[in-house]
Amino acid sequence: MALGVKLARPENRVVQIVGDGSYHFSAPDSVYACAQTHGLPIFTIVLDNRGWSAVKEATRRVYPKGVAVAQEQYMARLDQRGERRFEDVAKAFGAHAERVTEAGQVEAAIRRCLEAVEGGQAAVLTARVTPL
Repeated sequence: MALGVKLARPENRVVQIVGDGSYHFSAPDSVYACAQTHGLPIFTIVLDNRGWSAVKEATRRVYPKGVAVAQEQYMARLDQRGERRFEDVAKAFGAHAERVTEAGQVEAAIRRCLEAVEGGQAAVLTARVTPL
């Protein structure tokens, strides 16, 4: 969607905020390949809670008295076998890429990302938030 907005309004700054699951399922390699190929500098902020809330909530709705709910184990974690570096996918396609893990890092990181976008480069900022 962000690419479409940028195509429709090339003079506007386009910022999208997505969760880690949404980012993962949006085919980010295709998104940033298109951004690079067509000169579409979009800014994406990925809120990384290290899990898929959709899976967790669907399990809770379908099996409210199930084992997963009782044990708080939903098979919805993205970091069970290693850390995901969402920003690195975009970096592989020429985007500016950053990760923040503390609130004090956010302002400067956003400023650098916006500078990259203003310079014609897409940017992705992954922000670690409270885990799922």
